[in-house]
Amino acid sequence: MGRKSKARRGNDADASRTAGGEKKEVLLKSVGKNQGYGYYAGAGACAAVIALFVAFWSGDAGQRHVVTDSDVSDLSLGARSEFGGLTLPASELEAPWEDSVKCISGSYPETVTGCSPFDTCKRKVVDNFVGAEDLSTLLSMVRRGMAASPATGGPTIMDINSGFLYDNQGLVNIYESHRGHEPIAFSAEEFEVYGALFDKVREHVISVHGLSDLWFTAPTFVTRLVGNSSWKPKTAHDMYWAPHVDKDNTGHYDYSGLVYLSTHGEDFTGGEFKFYEDDDFTDPKGRAITVLPRSRRLITFSSGKENFHQVKPVVSGERFTFSMWFSCNKTMEFKTFLDGKRHDKYNDPTAA
Repeated sequence: MGRKSKARRGNDADASRTAGGEKKEVLLKSVGKNQGYGYYAGAGACAAVIALFVAFWSGDAGQRHVVTDSDVSDLSLGARSEFGGLTLPASELEAPWEDSVKCISGSYPETVTGCSPFDTCKRKVVDNFVGAEDLSTLLSMVRRGMAASPATGGPTIMDINSGFLYDNQGLVNIYESHRGHEPIAFSAEEFEVYGALFDKVREHVISVHGLSDLWFTAPTFVTRLVGNSSWKPKTAHDMYWAPHVDKDNTGHYDYSGLVYLSTHGEDFTGGEFKFYEDDDFTDPKGRAITVLPRSRRLITFSSGKENFHQVKPVVSGERFTFSMWFSCNKTMEFKTFLDGKRHDKYNDPTAA
């Protein structure tokens, strides 16, 4: 079912690069077919969720991929932007910002007419995408759902739809008793706000890219990144700052969406989002496009190699982001449960 995602560079701390056109050995960053589609095939919850959640951040640190010059030049062809070197501030934009780059066709081997990125791929940033009242509701849900995860540093990842939460203490389900906490209960009104957000982003992506249809897919989650100078990652899975390509992590991703619930410079420092011109995240030409997160700000972009990106380490405070993805492959559609129950399969046919 579906295709196996391609190899991609991983943790920058372990990557070794050489000058003069020699081969560069970097960590493989991908989710294999058996991992990435575990939910769709009905795999056990723990194995599937861990594979889906933690592999997104750092991949399998035990594997390596040799990147050749052809890989680098192919990536560079798709990443040219007239806005190179631009920083979008955390203050409110006067108007939505949009950028166009050349799609890298090799990122989309299975094309779907009216959906798959083809020639021009877009990035767009829109402020006030979420209403102030809805923001308050979403933040309340996130904080209550993560109450059993101490904000001591690093990432906490939670899927409100299936109930799974992952942090450096392991995996739990918030709709069951966990870590001395009672099951979390959200109201129907809260679930409605949560579900409407994803529907609204999907419609936005369809409009921006001129698509005829698109399907919300899994995995998707809200992430809390906590800045703490004394915190150290326990495993490679904690190193959320690894530069990556979304579609190389999970092969059925075609479009990406990020909705921020906190603001750079007010709620946290560090944690900048960066688009890189090519695979060199040291950005020697100063061509990276930096987006400073702002509460209620939406970023959307195509998920292929033309959008190689990174989240910089959070230095202080708490950074909250809803991350969601959409697919042109209808068989990868994520059933939206929003019933406050644990779900081990993303397409559970028994769900109401």
